[in-house]
Amino acid sequence: MDRTKLTYATSGLLGPSAPEKVVAVGIHWQRGIVSPDDAFGSVFAPLILSSGIIPRVAWVFRETRRRGGHVAHVSICNPPQPIINCPLYSHAKESGALRCGSPSVETVPEVGPMPEDWQFEHHRASIFFDTDLSKKMEEVQAEILVVSGVATNVAVEGSVRDASDRGLKVVVLSDCCIAASSDRHENALKNMEMLATEIMTADEYVQWLKGANGSS
Repeated sequence: MDRTKLTYATSGLLGPSAPEKVVAVGIHWQRGIVSPDDAFGSVFAPLILSSGIIPRVAWVFRETRRRGGHVAHVSICNPPQPIINCPLYSHAKESGALRCGSPSVETVPEVGPMPEDWQFEHHRASIFFDTDLSKKMEEVQAEILVVSGVATNVAVEGSVRDASDRGLKVVVLSDCCIAASSDRHENALKNMEMLATEIMTADEYVQWLKGANGSS
């Protein structure tokens, strides 16, 4: 199924907004997940390469910055003493991968991280858990979270649920997220139809962003 051709219900709740109210976040665009020779690269790297997702994500980040918005990168890392209360966390510990402070946690250069971008590490399904993301958004009075990342059905969906409960407007970029299979990706997007403010493609988001500050 071609995920770039899918359309989702439009809520009409996003409306116009100042670009400086926007934070575009990249979840897990890190070496340990994107690079084919690293921890989870055998699962995700082939899909990431064949989908052409990285250039789209980099474009979203460039356009967000150019129009006055903010960009954040969040990496998953294994702390020395992780919790083990579900298969996901158990597997993470047993693999010994994605250790905090290791190269596998670094954001890949292909998504174009810039010095002014925010960088966080997290240890749970939500990117808000035990990070300063919420605090940083409050400091700049940001109200809209634009989400891209890996995996759609885990950290993306977990973060969208959390962001929605925090009162943020949440935009999920359907063609800038990926899961271990197309079915998992599409099912997660369907779950988020009732949780996200909008589900858009990268192109639709950039068009909205242009309209938000009246520029081309």
